Amino acid sequence: MGYHINAVRRFIEPGGYSGRECTLTIEQRRLSRPMDIFKPRSKVVEVEALVVVEPPSLLKKTWGEDWKEVQRMLAVRSIEVERGSIDLAGAPARRGFSGWFYSGGIRKGTTFCIDLPTTVYPLKESPRMSRLAKLRGAFSGPQREIIEEFEGRALERMLTSFRHNLLYHVGQVQDRREDGYYYTKLRDLGDVLSRLVR
Repeated sequence: MGYHINAVRRFIEPGGYSGRECTLTIEQRRLSRPMDIFKPRSKVVEVEALVVVEPPSLLKKTWGEDWKEVQRMLAVRSIEVERGSIDLAGAPARRGFSGWFYSGGIRKGTTFCIDLPTTVYPLKESPRMSRLAKLRGAFSGPQREIIEEFEGRALERMLTSFRHNLLYHVGQVQDRREDGYYYTKLRDLGDVLSRLVR
């Protein structure tokens, strides 16, 4: 619910980011002056959509490892992303939003945001998973492998529950922008990008 409120709903609700012009502040790397690594620049762009990628490892790896997988998929399609934030002045409910935006689109004036939701990774630290980790530590050999397999299935169930709950809440938004949000698995990300990259 928190991810829906803080991210998805702000794109798809009437007056949300999707389909409207927003001021993006983009972090630019500057290699000439080591003391000033980032120099932000602002640009007004139309934000088309939020693309949410389900964790490709099904929570068996860290967010950083999964984000590298997403970046590899983007690189195959020659898509670069830049870290940016939607300024408060142009944001619904006067709240900004930070994410990874398609660089080519920023230059052309129409972009989209790609997000790998960090909010699901703490599920690995839930009481259920902590108990399983302690139990796993008490065994070795085949018993340990069985517990590891059970842990993997438990994480997949929690991620499935997250997906279903998110889709339910999206469906509750009245007059939502239908093409302002995509939830996709990594294997299907290419199909979504082909609709958005021009």
